[in-house]
Amino acid sequence: MIWINLFALVAAVAGAWLGWRSISRRRRPFKLDGAILSWDENPPSVFRYDRLTAVVITFHASSLVLLSLLLLCSVNRAAPSPLSTTFKPPAQQQLIALVRVDDPHIRWLSGAAAIFAAWLAGSILGGIAVFPIVRFCRRPILVHIASNGVICGQVLAPWQDIGRLDVDTRHRLLRLFSSSRPHVLSVILHPPSEDVLAEAELKIRELLPLQGLSDKAVSHTRRWVSALPVFVGILIALVIAGWSYQFTAEWVWFLYAVEITGLMLASRVLPNL
Repeated sequence: MIWINLFALVAAVAGAWLGWRSISRRRRPFKLDGAILSWDENPPSVFRYDRLTAVVITFHASSLVLLSLLLLCSVNRAAPSPLSTTFKPPAQQQLIALVRVDDPHIRWLSGAAAIFAAWLAGSILGGIAVFPIVRFCRRPILVHIASNGVICGQVLAPWQDIGRLDVDTRHRLLRLFSSSRPHVLSVILHPPSEDVLAEAELKIRELLPLQGLSDKAVSHTRRWVSALPVFVGILIALVIAGWSYQFTAEWVWFLYAVEITGLMLASRVLPNL
């Protein structure tokens, strides 16, 4: 094992710890005096109430895992380790072959690129791996219906940001949609019983300032339109990664890092589908 793999393993542990801490903090119970209605619930799987978002998130996470593994494999192919004093960087060899330039500083550039690549790939892998575990372990979640909004754990959704309530009695779900973007699902609630579901529906309808802002057919179409660029962007990133994997050079590691960072930034779009 080269040292860069050990560094990636440490980064994976750190990424898993940060992911666990972040989600656990958001799900921590919040006691609220004067709450109109409160209950404990086990959040359902995303595939039960929002299959489109679930498919996009799964595809997005899988692409990040694949890119991270490709990045680590590409660095490992540059044996010995880019941190070794005997390492001959591909960029340096190309410069020597093309323009007869032998610059020892390029080795340090290769080492910096390898360290950054290993840290990025390891932390991403660790965060993704721990996500389903912490969601399963950190439950139930305490939910409050209050005068200022819905509070799930430590997260508040104000009433002015909610525009429509959709009730799914079959799966015992309450879907709250955004007032500014009617096709966006803001909050999903899963009361523990039919009685709590009926009571929560009554209280929410009394407190909601707006009703019936969106049409379901239009919303469904808009969500597919929003999801399409995400699918296309991920596919383009994977095609470029597959093409560049045949090269063993520092620019490939930087390219992978750029692609992974871009897909991570694109994850901000997923809640708006």
